[in-house]
Amino acid sequence: MSSTISDFLGFDPHTTEAAESFEGRQEPVPNGTYKAAATSAARKHNKNNTGWFWELVFTVIEGQYEGRTVTHRFNMANQSDEAVAIGRSHIRLGF
Repeated sequence: MSSTISDFLGFDPHTTEAAESFEGRQEPVPNGTYKAAATSAARKHNKNNTGWFWELVFTVIEGQYEGRTVTHRFNMANQSDEAVAIGRSHIRLGF
């Protein structure tokens, strides 16, 4: 029995046209300062299970981007001391 990528995907990617635009998709919220509320927080382990991070979801609560969400991960324990320093400094910036 022969399996092809088309069998696996359920369509032939070689005969499918590439999208030229992502019309209807939102651009990322630009860098800046926004009034936002943390609407979700979870402590998660990294992929190698050698450290952990906080994953917070912030919802913009006023202005042009009101209702949009931004997810950020803050490294708290990692084999890279630099990653931890960056993660902790990012949390410090918010308080």
